[in-house]
Amino acid sequence: MNTLKTSMIALVALFISATASADSYVVYENDVAFDKFDSLGSFDDTRSDIRIGTSVGNGYVELGKFGNGFNFDAGTSAEAGVQKSVGNFTFKAKVESFHVDDWSHKLETNVKYKF
Repeated sequence: MNTLKTSMIALVALFISATASADSYVVYENDVAFDKFDSLGSFDDTRSDIRIGTSVGNGYVELGKFGNGFNFDAGTSAEAGVQKSVGNFTFKAKVESFHVDDWSHKLETNVKYKF
């Protein structure tokens, strides 16, 4: 039992030190889908995400809730990504996931060349 207690204390200390050295933040995203510019619809019909996140080095992880408008009760959302620059190239990749009854995932990649 003493080993379990020591392990738990070490785990909590590791988490606190990692969080203290990482860049923590809150992010809000709002997406609206439309076919015509003059028919955007109402704000309550948009999908919104609010997440807490942390970035360490070239990567980041976010976890939160999503819903319509400011109502974040539709489900859980998560995102993780990485960015790396090599010379004039910048490479980005992220996985975005949503959970209502089952998880659904989206992978997005980006390669940018700077002149």
